[in-house]
Amino acid sequence: MVHKHAFEDLDRTLKDTMRIVDPMNLNIPFGGNLVVFGGDFRQILPVVPGDSRQNIVNASLSNLGGPNDGKAIVDIPEDILINDPCDPIGSLINFVCPSILENFNIAGYFQERAILAPKNEVVQEINDRLLKLILGEQKEYLSSDSLCKSEFVHD
Repeated sequence: MVHKHAFEDLDRTLKDTMRIVDPMNLNIPFGGNLVVFGGDFRQILPVVPGDSRQNIVNASLSNLGGPNDGKAIVDIPEDILINDPCDPIGSLINFVCPSILENFNIAGYFQERAILAPKNEVVQEINDRLLKLILGEQKEYLSSDSLCKSEFVHD
């Protein structure tokens, strides 16, 4: 629901910032940084109080230039495609966490890696698969978002 001007500002800011690293970044979207947008951009339009329908549609992210026919071709680099239809999660884990058995004890190993998943069920499956790879006793830590009142009762 963000106006496209916010994304255009982000684009300009990243281009300005990243041109210090490489002057060619001034000509690349978002200064050469990978930016991932999520959501259904045709379902929820940006909020533009008191404006016309046409201006509200024109303010949407999907109207960031180029033809807006609802179809686009996205080229995904071959080296990040999951090509194993039998075990896509295993392939993903091997790609993101190569040599996990040799490196899981290294403090910064997991700090440099992340797997984004669309659903909690997928997250759970990935976590379960990763934990099965690591030898040793598993320990689960639970959290709470409320306090137990009995802890504050003093006799």
